[in-house]
Amino acid sequence: MNRTIAFDNKKGVWKTRYSFFSSCIAWVKDLMVTCPTRSVGTGVVWKHDGLSGNNNRFYNVTSPSIIGVSFNDKPSSNKQFKSLSVESLEPNNISGINTFVVNGESGSVGEMRQKGGILYGHIGAEDGYTLSNFEFIGQIKAIHSSQQAAEAASGLSFEGASWNGLYIEFYYTEMNALSGGAVGVTNSPQGVKNESAIPTSLDINLVLYNGMLLLNNVTGLNVGDNLYFVYPSSVNGESPKGQVADVTLTLGSNDFEVHAVNLEYSPTNLDHSN
Repeated sequence: MNRTIAFDNKKGVWKTRYSFFSSCIAWVKDLMVTCPTRSVGTGVVWKHDGLSGNNNRFYNVTSPSIIGVSFNDKPSSNKQFKSLSVESLEPNNISGINTFVVNGESGSVGEMRQKGGILYGHIGAEDGYTLSNFEFIGQIKAIHSSQQAAEAASGLSFEGASWNGLYIEFYYTEMNALSGGAVGVTNSPQGVKNESAIPTSLDINLVLYNGMLLLNNVTGLNVGDNLYFVYPSSVNGESPKGQVADVTLTLGSNDFEVHAVNLEYSPTNLDHSN
């Protein structure tokens, strides 16, 4: 792809890249003009910055504006990244996505969204499991492998349940938090978090019936275990943590100005595994 790299003489740095390639560049009064390497219905001179609303159009080809920034304030300190925003007088003209990468390793991509006149970018949640990905269900009192055994032990009726899996009875429970957003169950949140244990996936047959949790294909559970729901990071994940962040903003091709890109973070004493 053709690229033109611009140099800032005052600052002595390479400032930006443009999605066109020209045979010559000149200034006529306050306007920059360039000549394409060949003319295919675009003429031999192209006028830039003409306030015509097509500042992202070069030689009749429209390209999006892309900004890359690095946030490296106090690069030796651990930070928890919370919010990314873009300040512009024309937020309605900006429609794009951003890529948020922490420590040059893990990142996420999301849509820019406007809230209260400010554009907010997607930061995402930490990759992997954190303690906020687990929700306590209850302590296992008994595990029954049949409807008849569950009814005999609990005195409850499971008529109509038609269940072929396990009937899990609890000493006490927090069943009010039962949610379809859970992706698994485990009796070892720390093991799942440390990747030494694998949560048991839930299927569509997850049922709460008469105070018992009915599960299919669950092994390794014992009486006395505390059982937890497991949620994906996209549901209950924590804000990403690291020392530095790199952000690429793809802002669309409409005519707009960006005044500032802001990142809200807070210092943290937690290591990156918490």
